[in-house]
Amino acid sequence: MAAGLAIDLALAAIFFSAALSLMDRCCSQASFVWAIFLGFSITLALDLGRFCWTVYHGGPGWRATTRVDLLCFISTAVFLLWWLVPRVLEKCTKATRLGLALLGCCIFWMFPMLVYTAVCTRRPALNGFNRLVTATSPRPQRIIWILLDELSYDEVFDHRQPDVKLPHFDELKSQGVVFSNVQPIGDSTERIVPALLLGREIDNIRSSLHRNLYFHDVETSRWEPFNQEASIFADAQRLNWTTGVAGWYNPYCHILSKVLDSCYWQAINPSEIERVTVLRAMGSPLDSLVSRIRAPRSSSDLQLQAHTQEYKDLTAASESLIRDESINFVFIHLPVPHPPGIYNRRTNTLGVRGSYLDNLVLADRTLGDLLSLIQGTKAASRTSIIVSSDHSWRVYLWRSDSSWTREDERVSRGKFDPRPVLMIHLQGNTVGEIRSAPFSELTIHSILSAMLTGEIRSQADLDRWLNEREIKDRQELISRDLSQNAY
Repeated sequence: MAAGLAIDLALAAIFFSAALSLMDRCCSQASFVWAIFLGFSITLALDLGRFCWTVYHGGPGWRATTRVDLLCFISTAVFLLWWLVPRVLEKCTKATRLGLALLGCCIFWMFPMLVYTAVCTRRPALNGFNRLVTATSPRPQRIIWILLDELSYDEVFDHRQPDVKLPHFDELKSQGVVFSNVQPIGDSTERIVPALLLGREIDNIRSSLHRNLYFHDVETSRWEPFNQEASIFADAQRLNWTTGVAGWYNPYCHILSKVLDSCYWQAINPSEIERVTVLRAMGSPLDSLVSRIRAPRSSSDLQLQAHTQEYKDLTAASESLIRDESINFVFIHLPVPHPPGIYNRRTNTLGVRGSYLDNLVLADRTLGDLLSLIQGTKAASRTSIIVSSDHSWRVYLWRSDSSWTREDERVSRGKFDPRPVLMIHLQGNTVGEIRSAPFSELTIHSILSAMLTGEIRSQADLDRWLNEREIKDRQELISRDLSQNAY
């Protein structure tokens, strides 16, 4: 991929240098040709600025119609300059050319970096492995942690729509502890999941050319490499637990390669990206440009197909992992109800356009299938289950996406409820309990640690652990207030 982009960059530099040189010889800087060039340059700069803001600060991007409106407005303004005040247009053209010349200097570091990246990342990323597990006596507890991406507590329980049936969420609610006021630690999967695995609050991540993960710790305000030996899976293995992951989006098999006995991960066609040819990579910028101006429905169709395939692959891998009872600490991360909608709840059809509610019903159906599979294992009576989500339904993000539906708009009411889901069913429990006190999502790591050490095995253990933690947190808060008042 990087090799193709490097060739694209070199060809683009040659082409535009030749084009600008020809325009400079044939046309004055106050001509209509330069006016057209100026209009497109300003539009492209604004669009690029918006794209960078979206990537680094979040929020919705621009629709295709917004880009067309912006181009028409700027083209009209530039046309008026050319017609009424050509001298101003000439000064604007000179300023634009200077800016482009300075921007063009970036090729001196971009091109070498692309070449270096192409050389260093030729080896495909590992997306699955199974290691031989030595037979051991059964543990007193098996833990299965199921993370359903973008699952909203508000839509599941507080404001469920009348025609949405979620029997498996309701069943789990009646037999375990439900946290109704979970405080999220972020709004993106790539930051939240590593934070949960390490038990540390993370506000940013980045990766190296060798695909190694780095994170920015909130408490220390420093960049650190992701240390898999400090993860919950490493803790489990040190306690003689076997570990397995079937996960979406995050490259689990790479960042946790040393602390997992079984792993499968899938993202948006990662294997296709790895195997892409140089010629196909060279055409990717043109494909991207076409996809941004063509009908939104066409782009949505591609998303639908990719997301459906991801769901199928990960569901199969998750079922296989549950059946493998030699793995006694299991983590499953599924791509539902994360948009786009890939299910129709009225016709029970997968792989068709749907809404967030349709995906929500699919998530419930999938949860039911996994729970039935767990009940069919020999370890069913000693299996504890955690069902959670990384973040809630990000209405602010998806409202500008082509997958957004009228039903999404009606159901969301244009509001974002940040609460993710957390439900814990401990082995043998049949009584439901709701905890409404504010609860940090990061505490999931501590609960898992207590389960791995055997401190939490029953709901009574969990209640005692939570009550002790609340008392401890309250005492720390009082001590902090007293120390602040002393100063």
